[in-house]
Amino acid sequence: MVEERQDPLLYLDTNALLDVVDNRRQATIQLYDRIIKRNWQMIASPFAVLEMIEAKQADRWAEKMVASGFTFFQIQRRVGARRTGRDALTRQELNEVYESLHAAMLTRLPAVTFPTFTEGLQNRAEDVCASTNLDAADSLHLATALHYGCDILITSDSDFVRLARPYVIATTPDGFDRAFEEFDGHVEPR
Repeated sequence: MVEERQDPLLYLDTNALLDVVDNRRQATIQLYDRIIKRNWQMIASPFAVLEMIEAKQADRWAEKMVASGFTFFQIQRRVGARRTGRDALTRQELNEVYESLHAAMLTRLPAVTFPTFTEGLQNRAEDVCASTNLDAADSLHLATALHYGCDILITSDSDFVRLARPYVIATTPDGFDRAFEEFDGHVEPR
C-alpha cells in the first residue's frame, strides 16, 4: 500500500504577505493562489502584523510627502521626522492605515493563521537570535516557523532564505516548486 503524502505546513514571511495584500509581486500572488487551491495550511508570525502596519504607515507617510510636493531628496532628509516630528501621521491617519490593512488582510489573507505569541515562542526566538546572524525580526519569523513545525518557509528575501536554510526548507516564491520537491523527498536537500 502506498503511503499518502502529507501536505506541507507553510510559513509566510511579512514580505510575502505584503506581496499578496498589495498585489505587488506576481510570483508570490500566483503561489498563494496555488496554495489556496490545494487547501494547504499557512501560518505567519503575529509579529508580521506589526511589521505590515509599520510598512503601511511608512507608505502612507511617503504618499503624503509626495502629495505635498516634496522631492525624493527632501523626503529622504525628513524620514527621521516621520514618527515623532511635525511630519508624523495623525492619530486619524494611523487608524485609517490600520483599518485599511485589517480589511485587506480579511479579504486577501483569510487562509493564513496568525498564532498567538507564547512564552515558548519568545524563548525560541531568543535562542535563534543568539545562535544565528539573523536580525531580531527575522529571528522571530524563523522561530515561529520552527516552533509551529512548518515544513517550508516562504520569503522574498534571498538573504533570509540562505540564513534560514540550515533550520528549515526556505525558499523564495520563485523557487517554491524545488522546495516542495525537497519536502516531498523527490530531490536532495541543498
